[in-house]
Amino acid sequence: LMEPSYLEANTDTAEAMRRLLFSGLIAVADASGGIEAAEIAVFEEYFGKKAFSSRLNVEKIKETLSRRIDEAKEKTSETQRVQVLHDLCIMAKASGEVTALERSALEEIANALSIPTSMVCHATQIEVDLD
Repeated sequence: LMEPSYLEANTDTAEAMRRLLFSGLIAVADASGGIEAAEIAVFEEYFGKKAFSSRLNVEKIKETLSRRIDEAKEKTSETQRVQVLHDLCIMAKASGEVTALERSALEEIANALSIPTSMVCHATQIEVDLD
């Protein structure tokens, strides 16, 4: 049997992955000077309709990223962290192209997660359809 998606699982590991995904998606989406409609759509694919709100404090959420990376490194395997990085790369591709600022944000996250930055190149070049 397949394991449940970390988006739905009720474990400490899955929670750490979701927290990292949440703040990481915001950081990557905002990397190029603001969050666009296509990026909001991707965010809502992960967290549900109306999950994104103009009331979200983007700067405060981005400030949590380092702490959430540390938590993920403590509670997850490298493979699980690669899955989250892959999902963050989907955000970078939301507008049709990955900007240099988005790639830089992804590479910083990969480095902090102890994941080779080559994973960013690979994940941003493959075609992906969200389920």
